[in-house]
Amino acid sequence: MPHASDWMTDPPPPNLTDWQQFTRNVDWAGTALGPMSGWDPTLRTLARLALLDPDPACIIWGESQTCLYNEAYSPCVGECHPRLQGGTLYEVLGARTWEPLDKLTQKAQTAGQTLQFHRRLIPLYRYGFWEETWFDFKYIPIYGEGDKCLGIYAVVADRTRETILDRRTKTLQTLASRVASVASKEDLWPAIMTGLEGNAYDAPIALIYSVDGDKYPATPTSESLPLIDPVQSHSSVCQLQGALGVEAGHPLASACMKLGVGSIDLAAQVRDALETNSPSLLATADGSLPAVLLEGLEWRGHGDASTSLVVCPLRSPSDNVYAFLLIALNPQSPYDEAYQSFIRSITVVISAPQVQFMLSAEELRQSEHDKRTMSRQWLERTEQFKKSERRFTQFADGAAIGHSILDTTGRMIFANETWCSMSSQPRESVGATFWEESFLEEDRAQVNQVLRHVMQDKRSVQFQARLGKLDPTTSTGGASQHQEGVRIALCTAYPELDLDGSIRALVSCATDVTELKRIQNQLEQRSRELEREKEKYRRFADAAPVGLGIYTPSLTLDYVNGAFCNITGVSRDDLNSLVWEEILYPEDFQGVKDMFARLFMNTEISTFQTRVKRKGRSPAPGHAILSVDYVWVLASCFAEFADDGSVDRIVTWVTDISIQKAAEEVISKRMDEALRMKKQLEGFIDSQLPSPLRQRS
Repeated sequence: MPHASDWMTDPPPPNLTDWQQFTRNVDWAGTALGPMSGWDPTLRTLARLALLDPDPACIIWGESQTCLYNEAYSPCVGECHPRLQGGTLYEVLGARTWEPLDKLTQKAQTAGQTLQFHRRLIPLYRYGFWEETWFDFKYIPIYGEGDKCLGIYAVVADRTRETILDRRTKTLQTLASRVASVASKEDLWPAIMTGLEGNAYDAPIALIYSVDGDKYPATPTSESLPLIDPVQSHSSVCQLQGALGVEAGHPLASACMKLGVGSIDLAAQVRDALETNSPSLLATADGSLPAVLLEGLEWRGHGDASTSLVVCPLRSPSDNVYAFLLIALNPQSPYDEAYQSFIRSITVVISAPQVQFMLSAEELRQSEHDKRTMSRQWLERTEQFKKSERRFTQFADGAAIGHSILDTTGRMIFANETWCSMSSQPRESVGATFWEESFLEEDRAQVNQVLRHVMQDKRSVQFQARLGKLDPTTSTGGASQHQEGVRIALCTAYPELDLDGSIRALVSCATDVTELKRIQNQLEQRSRELEREKEKYRRFADAAPVGLGIYTPSLTLDYVNGAFCNITGVSRDDLNSLVWEEILYPEDFQGVKDMFARLFMNTEISTFQTRVKRKGRSPAPGHAILSVDYVWVLASCFAEFADDGSVDRIVTWVTDISIQKAAEEVISKRMDEALRMKKQLEGFIDSQLPSPLRQRS
């Protein structure tokens, strides 16, 4: 029976290992090596040797560099297994990995002897990303007849973990030596950057920001009211103190980063990270790191772009964050426990006892300085507050508007002189008086309702109410708005809110509109009187025996009385649509048009006779002169002008003179007939009487 080591025989021995069976199952006939039965004896020997070797070993055979490796070698290539068994280095590992391996192969073949390579960097895509791997190689060239190199027997050892650990340890040692001698914060920043500068792989980008939340208070937008304490919010402002791997002016290396409420993008993420006690990961994959911040960079180390940053808060002995580090992660190394331990160790080294002692001394000096500064600022603010209160009181007392402030129970805590005068309250009683007591008793229900709305809705409310007290010696007992001691006011009430949205106080303003209301009432009364006078005028016009028509400036009828309708036949339903040409006899157009043109130029009254069409009327039966389709009228017109000099309207009075015109025509005809008869009589006499008599006569 064949021995298990001779696993390539046919038929195979029954006690094959899983790896031997796996290797036999590879379709070798489809590879450059061909079927297993046709392999070169040297290759068969090396294959048996490789599968017996407990160390990772791989046979690279022929010009195609076809691979055959043992089980110990498979973890070295990760996800490239099992495709690499029977595959070529170039096709399976790709050009990026094949190039450095091919250089080692060529060196071994050229040297003609075994070569060893220690800790060589090989970029390898073995766990879903391009990984930085380090290997020790022992390359043994295999020769056949005629000194031809048939292949390479490669023994490898994965040194990735040890190499990266040694590099990170060296970085921590360098960093520790740099920060050990710092005497101030100004010395600390360059010391940290120098300590990290040598590790371009694990810190391709490093930024350090100092955090100062005391020197940059938020600027108040308005002065608070008297007796209402102002609340200031502070916002930490971070200054860039050092940078590696990024040029000044790049969005990632902002010279100043403000971490106040409402910060966006990176600042908001950093603000949240500083609230923790450990480094926080920001990544483009989950959106916590804006990808645009990583564009346009020349990356140190491997040259690949990183997609993750860690924020490392640095705390002082008093547990305040005085600075933070931003470190870009190595894109070819997983952020595993070892990498996280390295990042934590950086913060531990920077927080060494000598650094903490230096920070304690600086905090002590800063605390003493801050105490003196705060004491001076307190005195200044106290004096400013007193001055502000005096200015406000002087301003409020000189204002023509009543002003009052009350607490949330409705008790007044401030009122200016105008308010006290309007409400008939002595100034000294303000602190013991409720707001509603400033108003007339009949209006207090409305005032309390306003107060409830302001408290509930937290918005301003406008209303009108009466302030003051009735004078019992002059009061008539009614609810008149113009009684002695009562002022009518247009009021506004609004809440003064704290930063948390709670109501700190209520503010009210009152404008005395008593005189305005009196004038308003007089105007309303005058308007009513004018309406009555206008109605009288209309009734008079409607009852007038002569026609009245009022034209607009565009010469359309705006008003006609009954007599006008009777004379012209115009209906009041036609108003605002009829123009003057439609009711005139065509032969009179030009004369009336010229008259209207003169009216627009002066205020004189124009009187003229014209003919008006008989609109909708039948000719008068039995009267030849009245049987025509028009009516003779005597018209008097004048223009009324507005204050700006433009014509406001044209008033026309018309009288039907058709009877007079008919009588004139009858008289004219009879006169003509009498003259004709006279001439006829004179002719008869001349023809019949003797000549002497004519001569005598």
